[in-house]
Amino acid sequence: MEQDEFALVVDVKTKPGSEREYESLMLEVVERQTAEPTYIGTTVHRDPDDPTHFVLYEAWRDREDFETVQMKRSYRRKYEESLDRLLERPRAMTFIVPTWSQGRLPKASGLA
Repeated sequence: MEQDEFALVVDVKTKPGSEREYESLMLEVVERQTAEPTYIGTTVHRDPDDPTHFVLYEAWRDREDFETVQMKRSYRRKYEESLDRLLERPRAMTFIVPTWSQGRLPKASGLA
């Protein structure tokens, strides 16, 4: 992994009944960002015991670009403007860098 590559863990708790709308808006953003040159990938996780709890794991190549360019993309506007209405609490975003990895990452189960 290059020195400026990083991962972002986003912890989201939606209001009950807002899960589907949140997921739809979030996946729309994920689909659009796949065309970005600094984007590597996203895995969306959902708590099987709490359908309102999502954790996103995103990998990017350039944190400065992510913060100054990607977070301001026009296709994110609808998603960002909906968060206050859809979320139970503000999302928590944690920037991390890998120190070690082994094995295979889990694949989506198709649960939604």
